[in-house]
Amino acid sequence: MDTLGPTELRLMQGLAQDVTALRPELLNGDATIGELAWVWAKDFDALSPFWRHRLWFVDGRLAAWGWACLPHRVPRGDGAVHEVETANLIWQTHPHRAALLGEILDWYDEVAGDVDQLLKVQSADIEAQRIVAAHGYAFDAEAGADDVS
Repeated sequence: MDTLGPTELRLMQGLAQDVTALRPELLNGDATIGELAWVWAKDFDALSPFWRHRLWFVDGRLAAWGWACLPHRVPRGDGAVHEVETANLIWQTHPHRAALLGEILDWYDEVAGDVDQLLKVQSADIEAQRIVAAHGYAFDAEAGADDVS
């Protein structure tokens, strides 16, 4: 298993920078430069054994990536155990390489196995919504609601 290290993280942040410059509405919320650094740094020690990642290159440049966090148990300071029973995917594609999301989802299905799988798609990313639906994922209206009333 390859570790998601600082080199890979910087490549992923570089793609986030490219997406921000070209089509900021397509940048996934968990895939911003800052969010990638924050999640990686705060969770590396506890969660890296449960992380899987893959990078897709086109013409020598990073065109897409997927970062899956598999089900895990984390002991809490109070002696309790926090159990995560689902897999969660953070992902990003270059705006000109949206079709790579299909390959990311194939990879995610493989690494997550038979557990429930979660991922987020920006409301402005119509192409990603189409690809995700074609892969059999369903929108969770409750989790995806905009109102917090």
